[in-house]
Amino acid sequence: MDAILEAMNQQLASFEGHDLVSVVQSWVPTTSADPTMMGIKGKKPQFSMDNKVDNYLHRATEWMSQRGTPFYAFITQNLKDYLDTSLPPAEYSKRESRFLSHIKTAFKAAGPLVLLDSGLLGETHDLALGQDDRVIVSALPFGKDAPIYDSLHTFLVQELSKIPSSVTGQGNSIKSDVDKFFRDQNVDSIEFFSMQGYPVQPLVMSSMMKPIASAWQAQSATAFGRTEFWRWARARLLPAAVPMDREAFSSILRGYYVARFMGLLEKTVDPDLGPKFEVTMATGAKVSFPHPLLHAGKLKVIDEPAAIIESSIIATALCSAYGNLRPLDAYARLRELGGETDDLSAELEALIRDTSEQGATSGDNTALFERKKIGIAWFDDQLQKFDTDLGQSMAAKSIYDFPTIWEIQDDVRDALKTLRRLVLDLEIAEADTTRPAFGN
Repeated sequence: MDAILEAMNQQLASFEGHDLVSVVQSWVPTTSADPTMMGIKGKKPQFSMDNKVDNYLHRATEWMSQRGTPFYAFITQNLKDYLDTSLPPAEYSKRESRFLSHIKTAFKAAGPLVLLDSGLLGETHDLALGQDDRVIVSALPFGKDAPIYDSLHTFLVQELSKIPSSVTGQGNSIKSDVDKFFRDQNVDSIEFFSMQGYPVQPLVMSSMMKPIASAWQAQSATAFGRTEFWRWARARLLPAAVPMDREAFSSILRGYYVARFMGLLEKTVDPDLGPKFEVTMATGAKVSFPHPLLHAGKLKVIDEPAAIIESSIIATALCSAYGNLRPLDAYARLRELGGETDDLSAELEALIRDTSEQGATSGDNTALFERKKIGIAWFDDQLQKFDTDLGQSMAAKSIYDFPTIWEIQDDVRDALKTLRRLVLDLEIAEADTTRPAFGN
């Protein structure tokens, strides 16, 4: 405590001709037992204090840099001085143990500042945790003749050997690389940092995704909680906000309408959690989209495809919570049903062509062009109904009240027109030739 008070006194008092705190006027009492003070009016004390932060910083720096003081010796000491072999053996051993302990801690703390899910990493990228990570070490100021060289060299070789397929190599190659870290020179510090060896999908970053999934699971049970969870959370229009590229986005949107056309999309409504959508897989099993859906407020029918696509955001986060990709199975199914921009999915084409032995549905013996008419009429009807419903939803309303589907209205129209075109262009094979099955 005495040392602290002394340091404060030296800091505040005159130092190199400059006072941080100075007396402008001394205090004189109005009454005094001293006869010589009788009749003299009292005076209030007045002080002056420097209010410039830079002056305090400069004063502290100059004070700590005074040669011959313990602070100066501490802040000017480098690692070679700290581990000077001329120290008494007991003191040197103590310092060496402390140094190795701290350098091991620093090395391990230098890993990538993101936690990856090893299971998802293997399932998504077919990579091992830490594979090809690269550790970079600045100069270690010790020569091969330094007493600490062997123990420090052994530690670094062991740690770098743990990195799968390390870019530093294996065996003798790692040892030779570690040799390069040691340089007999003065340095102020030793730096360790690592670089991840490969880019990864965000869904494998559990330190980022798990908190999102946990927050959603805690708040999604009520409409209010869902609304508050998603309030002001999305800054981009839907196509740019969801975790998929444009090709996947378009395919999933087409797949939504194909699933409805084929009767593969089932909807049930929970009074508290809202609508639940399940799609039937090729095996006949049903898989669910996130329930409840990621949507603020009451979900309108026109917004259902937009809400399903928007919910892919939370489905991606839930992969981290579950440790697998099953939350995305329903989206993979829609993408499968959506086919390509120039090809129908195999299942929809089979339905239109009626390649089964008994027809696409019970008692369906119509010709291909009749089945094409049914498909074309259905997609035309969906397009007309969409434009009508969208116009009514947007009439005389603020843009802030528009349905979410407004953001992807052109994508919806393109999806329905593409499906109509692909159905229309189906041709029937006859005697190794093809001809239009329904006139263009």
